[in-house]
Order: sequence, then structure tokens, then C-alpha cells
Amino acid sequence: MNFDKKMLKKILIVITIAILLFTIYKIVTTYSLLQSQMNGTVEQSIAKWNIELNKVDITNGISKQIEIKDFSFVQDSNVKEGKIAPGVCGMIDLTIDPKDTDVSVIYDITLGDIADQPISIESIEIISGTSDLVKTGENTYTGIMSLSNINNNTAKTTIRITVLWANDDNNNENDTKIGTQSGYTLDVPIEFSARQYLGETITEY
Repeated sequence: MNFDKKMLKKILIVITIAILLFTIYKIVTTYSLLQSQMNGTVEQSIAKWNIELNKVDITNGISKQIEIKDFSFVQDSNVKEGKIAPGVCGMIDLTIDPKDTDVSVIYDITLGDIADQPISIESIEIISGTSDLVKTGENTYTGIMSLSNINNNTAKTTIRITVLWANDDNNNENDTKIGTQSGYTLDVPIEFSARQYLGETITEY
């Protein structure tokens, strides 16, 4: 009987040790798996974000105020070459280049107040690129650059803004006052902003 108790005790000790070893093994392997998964997440590189507007890097200033003065003018036969006056049409191009950006991009172009100037915005349109431009506010236009287009180098977009100094007889007095100012230039304030596109719906204004 004593022998049986001793044997039983030994068997129980062996079983206990085996269970303990198995438990330690499961804890170690589970922790290793968790640690591996955590490392896999932590070590993923952050998506690149690199955007230029007219070849100026705006990566660190995604919202940018611009005063546009460098218009290309289409001369009117009644206006001396190199001068601006009623009847002259001006154009400016904005080129947005997401370069090696790793996410889809949504951008907004908001035209500032030009009420105190003799010009009007005739059009704002994409002249090259793969995105569409949607009017989403009274003076705001929105476009999307998809990741697939960025990856295949077709996302770079050029937008042309056209302004007109209309020849209106009702504005002759003000036009004359402006025309006599030395070095007078036309300018359009623009706010450009860009952010990651997450699939949100763009609603037309």
C-alpha cells in the first residue's frame, strides 16, 4: 500500500510538472506571436505626403494663401501691347503635383473677394490631368486625385483661371480712375488646401 502511494505521488508530481511546462510553453509562444504582430504594426512606414503647387513645395503648409498677379494677358486690339485696360482677358495656371504621395488626395481652391476690382472670373477649368473639378461652394472648387492615378503618374493637374476686365460703358468713370493709377495690377486671392481623400461624397453647389 505504501508503494502504491509513493508511485501515485510520483505520477502526480510528473503530471503537475508536465502541465506546468505546457502552460509555460503556451504563455511564451502566445507572447511571442503577440510581440511579432505588434512589431509588424509598429514597423510599417508612414504614408508619404508630398505636394507641389506651381513647383513650390507645400507639403508642410497644406493650406496656402496665394495672391495671383502674374496673369498672361490676351491683348485687345484697342489696348496698347503690354498694358491692361477694359477689354483685356487674363489667364493664370495652377499646377498641382502630388509627386510620390502615398494616399488619395482631395483639394479645394477657393477664390477670394475681387469685388473692389474691375474684373470678373470668366472660368476655372482643368486643362490637363485626370481629375474632375466640381463647384462645391459659391467660390470654391474641389477635385480628387486618386491613388491609382498618383501611382501611374497621371494625377498631375493643371487648372486655368480666366478673368476678364469687361468693357462696360457704365463703368467708364471707375475704369478711368484705375487706368490713371501708376503700376496698377490685377490680382486674385486664392486659398488652396489639400488633405487625404477618404471616400467622402462631393456635393455640387
